[in-house]
Amino acid sequence: MRREVQALVVHCTFLDDGCQWKGEVRHLENHTNSCEFLKIPCVHPECGMQVKKADLTDHLEKECKCRLENCGFCNRQINFSRMKLHHEKECPAYPVVCEKCRKDDIPRAKLLRHQDPVMGDCDGVQGPCPFAQIGCSKTEVLTNNQKKEHLEQENTHHTTLVLRYAL
Repeated sequence: MRREVQALVVHCTFLDDGCQWKGEVRHLENHTNSCEFLKIPCVHPECGMQVKKADLTDHLEKECKCRLENCGFCNRQINFSRMKLHHEKECPAYPVVCEKCRKDDIPRAKLLRHQDPVMGDCDGVQGPCPFAQIGCSKTEVLTNNQKKEHLEQENTHHTTLVLRYAL
């Protein structure tokens, strides 16, 4: 009787998922363990997904929240589930808005340079002439436009100051 039961022909447990295997009961366990339709946990425990064995590669490349993807701004590989946080807080190339002048599209890593009171180009930040430290008499705080105008007008004087300072 046992031999007869083992010889019965059955379908795979995962027939509803698409497996077309059909064989004797005695081979069912071996087939089930290697069946491409067997659902297995994603290799990333944090993901928590159960995927068909056959779909694991596709899941890891396209669906897994733990997959690595290149940031479109800095090109670093970032865990997909952290990409939004990376853009909002970390990415040095992500475009941000200067809160002082409302200029947008400034890469995060260049924001401080943009806002630098001496060398920056932010219209919302005031600062001294960049040559004040080596002798320019214009020591008061200037708007960015005033600074540009001053630098154009005093170009020769500033060059002289630099030469004196260097020599």
